Amino acid sequence: MKPSLLKRHLETNHTDKKDRDQSYFQPLGENVKRQRMDKTGQIYQKGAGIVKASYEVALLVAENMKAHTIAESLIMPAAKILVRHVIGEEAVAKLESVSVSNNTVQRRIEEMSVDIADQVVEGVKSSKYGFAIQLDESTDITNCSQLLVYVRFTQSNAAKTELLLSQDLSSITTGKDIFKVLDNFFKQNELDWGKLVGCTTDGAPSMLGRKSGFQAHVKAVAPNATAVHCFIHRFAICAKVLPPKLLSCLNRVIRIVNFVKTSALNTRLFKLHCEDFGSDHICLLYHTEVRWLSRGITTRRLFELRDVLLVFFKEKEHDFQKDLEDEESTSRLATCQTFLEPSTT
Repeated sequence: MKPSLLKRHLETNHTDKKDRDQSYFQPLGENVKRQRMDKTGQIYQKGAGIVKASYEVALLVAENMKAHTIAESLIMPAAKILVRHVIGEEAVAKLESVSVSNNTVQRRIEEMSVDIADQVVEGVKSSKYGFAIQLDESTDITNCSQLLVYVRFTQSNAAKTELLLSQDLSSITTGKDIFKVLDNFFKQNELDWGKLVGCTTDGAPSMLGRKSGFQAHVKAVAPNATAVHCFIHRFAICAKVLPPKLLSCLNRVIRIVNFVKTSALNTRLFKLHCEDFGSDHICLLYHTEVRWLSRGITTRRLFELRDVLLVFFKEKEHDFQKDLEDEESTSRLATCQTFLEPSTT
């Protein structure tokens, strides 16, 4: 039964208990369950423990993003080995009653995901100050269009950010189609557009179009909602055109990284130098044009390992040694790192 229906039943039929906290109802529920099973409650406690263990194993599999079969093929055999050698053979037989089959783990994960989704929806409904959404539509490497919607709301006097919706877009991805998917989700879960206070999107025309963009459709049903353009994209645009000095510094960084990483021998030797210095890292990083923040991460890693690189290039008698010894070049490297990887907090 949905939490909203249980809450309505409590407020309608048990008004004297509607302000009680969870600790009041939990012992009552335990007593009712014991009465159904036996007087001592041992059968209930044993069954509840088995089911709880099954759910916790399924949760562990989901959190580590492993195949569902790992519970039956690895976790259970490992648990039996540990119990057999630490506790005894009798305890091993008790583990047989815990169901961790492929189908069971899949069903447990689905049930937990549905429960989490219901909790998020109920939290959004009960939010005192409304809620805000942030969404993005992008195409993955398999050419599948994915729509992700995050929601921010208040609960227990604290702001919470949760994933509200993740759905494939099977056909075209215009602003109208994206709005239709989200509107259907709102209707199915009885969410009120009128409580929407903010909507953040990227700068794509399908999102920001004045007539047929997603934001235009949102304004039609939530006129008080504030439309926001994600500011990270502004940094991305700025980073496309670097000042000449910073661009020269970045190109030098790329050449240094390529010199070390494109040679298997240089990679191994550099790793040994890092270990001798006791560095936190043992390798440099490549950057990608698509993920523009990676340029800042690449530059930062090189800056942190500059002392190791200096020794490495001295042994190689390479010209890169001069760049790392020059104070102006080092200062420019630090500036380049800060510019390419701005703080978003």
